[in-house]
Amino acid sequence: LHPDPQEPVPAFFRVCAFMPTNIPLCMGMLMLPQTPFNLVFWQWANQSYLAGFNYCNRNANSSLDNTKLATVYLGATSVSCGLALSLSKALERVSVRPGAAAVLSKMVPYCAAAGANIFNLVSMRSGELVSGIPVKDENGKTLGNSKTAGKAAISQVISSS
Repeated sequence: LHPDPQEPVPAFFRVCAFMPTNIPLCMGMLMLPQTPFNLVFWQWANQSYLAGFNYCNRNANSSLDNTKLATVYLGATSVSCGLALSLSKALERVSVRPGAAAVLSKMVPYCAAAGANIFNLVSMRSGELVSGIPVKDENGKTLGNSKTAGKAAISQVISSS
């Protein structure tokens, strides 16, 4: 159950499903040839899953509407695909040993996904830094909003990413 609305989280988007779901996504990003199609497809697939995961596990008190959610999704997907294509092209122009090029090419998907994650986090959760998040007592009664708790929540997301 989601702790805020006390509603079930779809199985695919539960925290316990995060790692098994990411295995095929990571394999696609890292093991397949890094053609433009593969770069864009796997970044899109990754961002689509992450958007669903973040939506289903969001702070239910969040006031994000569907337009904002769609904008953030499109932005994060554009950032990840743009970075993947740009970094891949830049790597083609750099003169390095073949072994180093192979290692660097495997960093392209990671850098693209990390860039999109930063965009996503700032876009989706900036309100928690500005307004704080609700703090409740042991009985579930809201005591008020805390910017410190909002910062702590976002710090925990950053450290676990």
